[in-house]
Amino acid sequence: MVAIAAAKSGQPAAARAGGFAGVWLDVPPGTLRARVAARRGGVSDATAEVLEAQLARGTGEVSWTRVDGTEASADLVAEVCSRS
Repeated sequence: MVAIAAAKSGQPAAARAGGFAGVWLDVPPGTLRARVAARRGGVSDATAEVLEAQLARGTGEVSWTRVDGTEASADLVAEVCSRS
């Protein structure tokens, strides 16, 4: 959720310089919970408790391009590329 901090702090420096395009993946909380619960041996340190804290904190206003984060990875890439 590094994106949350960046979105709350305003436009990243790279965006102001023209070298950054933020993409926000919208995913329902239930789907996020299921994804975290299904993780086994990955590199992420996000636990259910971490996720709940992030959800409680909220995202604030998000000015990045928003896409449906429940789509398959290939579909997400195609959608993002079609918008640039």
